[in-house]
Amino acid sequence: MAIDAPREWRSLLSAILRENEPFRVKLSVEGASPRLFAFPLDAAGALIGEAWRCGEDRPDTPAIRLTGNCFEVRLQSLPDTVQSVSFALSLEEGFLANHHAVILQDGEALRFTPESADLKGLNALVSLLIYRKNGWRVRCVGMGFSGGTKALFEHHGAAMPASPHAPVPPERPPAPVRTAPPADPLRRTPVPEPPPRGRTAVRESVQPVLLVPCTLLQRLHQYLGGPAEVWAYGTDCVCLGTLRPDGPAARPPRMAMFPNLYLAMKKVAARYPQGCRVTVLTQGGVGQSRQLIALMRETPQIRWDLVAVGGLGYGVLPALPQRLPNVTFRRENERGTRGPGR
Repeated sequence: MAIDAPREWRSLLSAILRENEPFRVKLSVEGASPRLFAFPLDAAGALIGEAWRCGEDRPDTPAIRLTGNCFEVRLQSLPDTVQSVSFALSLEEGFLANHHAVILQDGEALRFTPESADLKGLNALVSLLIYRKNGWRVRCVGMGFSGGTKALFEHHGAAMPASPHAPVPPERPPAPVRTAPPADPLRRTPVPEPPPRGRTAVRESVQPVLLVPCTLLQRLHQYLGGPAEVWAYGTDCVCLGTLRPDGPAARPPRMAMFPNLYLAMKKVAARYPQGCRVTVLTQGGVGQSRQLIALMRETPQIRWDLVAVGGLGYGVLPALPQRLPNVTFRRENERGTRGPGR
């Protein structure tokens, strides 16, 4: 008899399936045709390689095969570097509603149907997670995004696939070959100026990132000046996708609100090895000074903009701009600042 599991339900996979045998994961949305994806992830929660990602553009991979709306999964074919497999879906138009996830072997072993209220305003969702912890386990996640397929792929550290509905561009005639004029031997080639000493080059991402405590999510529009990828943190840190000031209100993820700033910044840094600008909102109570300093020193490719919103007790943060070139710190009142996405 199949188990009707609620959100955040977890179990050993061997408790519901035969071990070391293939099984299937079926994802569906009533009245819609979602795009389905399976992401094998490493210990940092990032895709281990595009060749392992399974989806409509790559339906047959070494360990997972997609047929229709059903994945056939062979866990024993995954490399040891894989610590989890995320099963997700997105919609090209509209929002998710009446989503169903089923795990099958001979018959149905597990059913997961998130509540409609948890899917309101979402068009992408991480439905199920198969992960290693003293054996393979399953978790009913039900964590969604309002940024569509793009937010889903950014969350998993994967490159965006081509849309199946994208028009094929017409072929262009080859450009005429232009011959460069002869070089003037008396003209000197300008030498580029070296970067200022003591400065660290930070590569700006196209879209800024905002790291915000769960307690400030209800006032998130006060801190957004434009589209930004938003991460909410408390005892954990999760990506809410791309949010906009005039968009729907962000739903606080289910976690304890006590802030662990170091864990949150470490998780965001792991997502952006090429660098970006991250605005970090904090309401005080900052500890783990040594770990924070080490993290920001080890991530010179990221520009950390630290914003103190009310409160007291920011520890070492105010002194960091004088010690690290990729860090700024400022205080704001409770009305917020239009920094990220500006």
